[in-house]
Amino acid sequence: STKTHSTVRPQANTRCYRLALSLFLALAPGAAAAEADDGYMDHAALQGAVNALASEYERCSVDVIGSSRQGRGLFRLTLSDNPSEADKKPALLIVAGIDGRHLVGTETAVGVARRLLANHGDLLDDVTVYVIPRVNPDGAQANLGAPNAGQRGSMRSVDEDRDGAADEDGPDDLNGDGLITLMRRADPPLDDNATHMTDPGEPRLLKKADASKGERATYSVYAEGIDNDQDGQINEDGPGAIDLDRNFMHEWPEHALDAGPYQLSEPESRALAKFVLEHRNIVSAIVYGRHDNLINVPEGKGKDISGRGPKALDPGDVTLYKEIAKVFKELTGQERAPKENSDGSFHSWLYAQRGIPTFATVVWGRPEPSKPPEDEDEEKDEVTQDKPDEEEDAPKPANAEDAAWLTYSDRDREGAGFIEWQPFDHPTLGAVEIGGFVPGFRMNPPVGELDDLADKQTEFALAVLQRHPQLMLQGPVVSQLGAGLYEIRFGITNEGYLPTATAMAKKARSIPPTVVRVSTPIEQIVAGERVSRAWGIDGSGGRITHRWIIRAAADETVTIYVVNAQLGDQSITFTPSELAGRAEENE
Repeated sequence: STKTHSTVRPQANTRCYRLALSLFLALAPGAAAAEADDGYMDHAALQGAVNALASEYERCSVDVIGSSRQGRGLFRLTLSDNPSEADKKPALLIVAGIDGRHLVGTETAVGVARRLLANHGDLLDDVTVYVIPRVNPDGAQANLGAPNAGQRGSMRSVDEDRDGAADEDGPDDLNGDGLITLMRRADPPLDDNATHMTDPGEPRLLKKADASKGERATYSVYAEGIDNDQDGQINEDGPGAIDLDRNFMHEWPEHALDAGPYQLSEPESRALAKFVLEHRNIVSAIVYGRHDNLINVPEGKGKDISGRGPKALDPGDVTLYKEIAKVFKELTGQERAPKENSDGSFHSWLYAQRGIPTFATVVWGRPEPSKPPEDEDEEKDEVTQDKPDEEEDAPKPANAEDAAWLTYSDRDREGAGFIEWQPFDHPTLGAVEIGGFVPGFRMNPPVGELDDLADKQTEFALAVLQRHPQLMLQGPVVSQLGAGLYEIRFGITNEGYLPTATAMAKKARSIPPTVVRVSTPIEQIVAGERVSRAWGIDGSGGRITHRWIIRAAADETVTIYVVNAQLGDQSITFTPSELAGRAEENE
C-alpha cells in the first residue's frame, strides 16, 4: 500500500463450451509473454509510477481507496491545484483496470494523468481529476505473473461445478507453449457432441454448424486442458473469479456465477462504489475497459427489470452521447470496438443509478490491416485487374471480425495472434488439435503504441472537461415598486455543454438539485419562493429564472445563495434600494 503524500471423459457440454469460447476469445495480456513483461506494469511498478507522479507534481497526490481480496492497494490519484480542497471542485473521474486482462487501460490512465499534470496544469485551478488506474490488481497480477492466463475477475474462489471443491479443474497448458488456447476433436464418438465445423471462408477458424442450412458439425471444442477432477467434464472449475464488471447494481445478473453472490460482494467493487458515493462533486466519468458506448452508442431502447430505468441509455440522453461520440472519434481516430454485455458493469451503474454521464472505451480497437504487397504495387502502377472468377465466388468467413483480426495478425504482427492447429495426443480424448487465437491479442496492443493511445485519450479527457456544466449568475435586477417594496429578478445560465443533470438523473433524481435560496425572512416575501430547486439545467445556455417581491428597509442587505453539490456554491449580496436606484439612474 501507499499513503497520501505530495511526492507517495470427455463429455462436451454447454458449460465446457462456454468456458472454452471465453478463453478462446479471452483478451488477456499481449501476444507474447515478453511483451507483457517488458511493457505493462505489475503492481509494484504501478505503485512506483503513481508515487513518482505525486513526488514530481505539486498538483498531484496519491492514496488508496481500499484493498483487493489479496491485500493489494487500490490507488487513487487526485489532480488539483490544491489536492486537500479537490473535493470542493467539479471533477472528472477516470477509472481503469476493472477487468484484470485489460492492462492497456491502466497504462492509459497513468499516461493521461501524467500528460494532464505536465501540459495542462492550469486547468486544474478550476477542476479536479480523480484517476483510479487499476481496480482489479489481483487479476492483473495473475495475468502478468502467468501471461495469457485470461484472469478477468477478482480472486474469490468459486465452486463452479457445485462438487464441494473450488478451482480444482482449470485449463492446462498441455503442449507447453505458455498459452491456453483451444482443443478441437474431429469426428468425436457418441459420448461427445460435435458442435462446430471448419469455416469455409477461413479454414483456420471454426463456426457453429447450422443444420437448417445443411451444415454438418465435425468438431467438439474445449479449452486446452484435462479433466483434473475426473467428473466427466473438462475445465469446468478453474481459478475462481468474480467479474468485477458484473458485480454492480444496474442490471446485475444475479444467477451468473461470475457476477458474485450479491451486488458489491467484492472488496474492490465495494471500494469503488463507496468512493463514488462519497464524492458528489463527480460531474463526468471515463472508463477504460472491455466495454464501449462511444463507437457503438446505445439506441436508448429497452427497460430494466423494474420497467422504470433504461437497459443502457435513456432516450433523452442519446443525442448527448452521440455528440460526445463524434468528438471521441475525431480525437482518437478509433473506429471499432467489440460489443460486450454490460449487465452489472460499473459504467452502467454510474450512469443509470448515479446519473453521471459516463463514457466507456476499450482504448484500442482492431487496426486496419495493411494492404498486401501486390495491392500496393497495383496502386503505384495505377493498374486495375479483374479478380479471377473463383476468387469472386469464394465464400466469405462467417465471422468477418475474426477473419479481419487474422489478416491483421498475418500482415502486421508476423502471425503473432494465432497458433496454427497442431495435433496432440490427449490422455483421455485421444487425437485432438490444439490452436486458435492467442489470448489477449485483441485487447492489449503492442507496447510501442501505448504513448500514442495516451496522447489521444488525453485529448478526449480534455474535451470532456471543457464541456462540463458552468453556472453563471445573471442579475439581480431590482425595481422599486413602492416604499420599501422591491421586485428582484435573478437568473442562472449553464454556459457549458453538459447539462447539470442527464435525462436519466432528472427522472431518478440521483443528482442533487441546484438550490436557490434568498436570505430575506419568509414573512417579508410577498411573492416567490424563499427556497427553490432545479433538478437540472440544460447545457449550451440553458437557464432558470427566479422572481421575488420583498419588503426591505432602505439599508437592508439581501443574499441570494446558489448551492450545487457538483459545481460548487455561489452567492451574491446586495442592497435592494441601491440597485433599484442605479437602475433608475441608468434609465
